[in-house]
Amino acid sequence: GCRRLPFPFLRRRLPLLPGQRQMSVPVRKHAEGMSLLAVSTINQLHSRMTDRLPIITLPASKSIAQRAYVVKLLSGSDCKIEPEPDCEDVEIMTAAIDIIKRSVTDGHLTADLRLNGTALRLLTAAAASIPGAHVTLTGVPRLCERPMAPLVETLREAGADITYSSEPGFAPLTIRGRRLEGGELAIDASQSSQFVSALMIAAPTWTRGLKLRLTSIPVSEGYIRMTGNMMRSFGIPVETLLDRIAVMPRQYDMPATYHVEPDMSAAAFFLEARALGMKQFLLPTPDPQGSLQPDAAFHVILDEALREGSADRDMRNVPDIVPPLAVTLALRGIPFTMRGVGHLRHKECDRLEALALGLRQLGFTVECDGDYIACDSRRGPHEENPLIRTFNDHRMVMAFAMGAEAAGGLRVDCPEAVAKSYPGFWENLERVKSREGNDLGRT
Repeated sequence: GCRRLPFPFLRRRLPLLPGQRQMSVPVRKHAEGMSLLAVSTINQLHSRMTDRLPIITLPASKSIAQRAYVVKLLSGSDCKIEPEPDCEDVEIMTAAIDIIKRSVTDGHLTADLRLNGTALRLLTAAAASIPGAHVTLTGVPRLCERPMAPLVETLREAGADITYSSEPGFAPLTIRGRRLEGGELAIDASQSSQFVSALMIAAPTWTRGLKLRLTSIPVSEGYIRMTGNMMRSFGIPVETLLDRIAVMPRQYDMPATYHVEPDMSAAAFFLEARALGMKQFLLPTPDPQGSLQPDAAFHVILDEALREGSADRDMRNVPDIVPPLAVTLALRGIPFTMRGVGHLRHKECDRLEALALGLRQLGFTVECDGDYIACDSRRGPHEENPLIRTFNDHRMVMAFAMGAEAAGGLRVDCPEAVAKSYPGFWENLERVKSREGNDLGRT
């Protein structure tokens, strides 16, 4: 048999390879739909008797955790959220929530959200729905370039008191909270699904709840489903039908402890590493059927592209995995076209242009226009060991860092940007690359 990992586990049978005897492979249940499996051969697993493979530590999902914290704010619950993601975005969210609470008694306060777009969208609706709250939500210049008009105008129709402190349509926003009427509303969600999630989460506190009509095809629709499923688990009836969403007014019912799944957006980068040849590690493997997170589908999308030898996909529902998927396919020599991703231009940076620039630095021909990015994945002349510009975007840093060895060497600037979502990224990657005998690609 194999040596046991130092925690409880279940056992799963794997097919025998020629010349091997049956052995048990440890499996650890992480959360619903999650398990810990080796991304190595049975022989490599057996070798852990004398030399264990490193286990990748994933942060808790910041998308799930931030939604849970806003629900906790609106419900007045004492729910404990575990594990709390150890990242800048969640620290910023919880600090801003404390400021909103204090503003009810202390008067006008300002919350600096830095680069946290999720906090900006969700807390705009939440603060507007809390009687007595009086806050200004602001952040770094890039955050104040991200679109807010569709959400603000819809909240105003629901009865919210929100004013633009500078340029109309963008943060900073000054908000005076009150009990909102809600009712029948409409919104354009073609730029961000967070507009919809923000309205949904706040709506149970509104007098008439919410009957929302989507006037366009939403992007990142999976995150709207995530929000709805979380709300149902907190006792809120949520109905969805084609372009309609209905939320009934009702008190949230949160448990004493809410458990947050491992972050599948973070897992995608180590699945990228595996596809690019680094296999000496253990990783919580995502199950798209059991996870709340749309990005749990990354390995399904990647495996299909590797099997077919090309990819032409609409990625509007899973935009966060576009960077690791694009870098993986390019370095594996697999041509791709990813469509429906124009909203990536409004993230921490213009991710389409940043991806195109980075891949061109590696010698690839890339077409990037409107809402698509395409690459024939034939590598031409390129600079040796180039410094990839990541524009201080955490997902760009991680996507290109994973390609350093497969690319024959590269470096990434702004390595500290990973703290936004995955502070342990470099430590985990260093353990894997030490095992593989490779060097890191950060500056």
